[in-house]
Amino acid sequence: MTESRSQVLEILMEAVQSERHFQEVYSRGASLAEDAEVKETFLRLVDDEMEHERILMERYQLLKGEPLVLEPEKESPKAGHHWEHDITIHTVAEMMAIRERMGFGPAGSDEMERAIICDAQGVCFFDDAPDTNVEVLKSILNTRGAQGWELVQLDYRRDRLICTWRRKVMS
Repeated sequence: MTESRSQVLEILMEAVQSERHFQEVYSRGASLAEDAEVKETFLRLVDDEMEHERILMERYQLLKGEPLVLEPEKESPKAGHHWEHDITIHTVAEMMAIRERMGFGPAGSDEMERAIICDAQGVCFFDDAPDTNVEVLKSILNTRGAQGWELVQLDYRRDRLICTWRRKVMS
């Protein structure tokens, strides 16, 4: 492999790491934003960064002939870790915006009401959930999961979805 090709592969690897970093930054911004338009802007930026990452990884694989695998940083035996936690709240308006961005179009309020059914004891299930609303939920979960967050708990309220997340942080 030529030196310039090796350098290009290294730059592609650094670029993927940078895209992942900014996915995390924009996701944090979305989770903190109180204004719906600001939150939506951050979520669009997360989607853009994920697409950039996909393109860069594809180019890496074409150039090297094998997929790019980024190893997690090795923990030294003495290094510890702790959990970082986050809570995100997703309103019906935000979920509808994601739904439209995914190309499903606006839904009637009755369809959104059927998305999740909860009984008097607080047990919730998806029996009558339209497939498009399940896709919106998967999009929310996969966006955070792609940034290393693990879903700990998911709660439904009348007009919002509350997600509790955690991820390992090196001490």
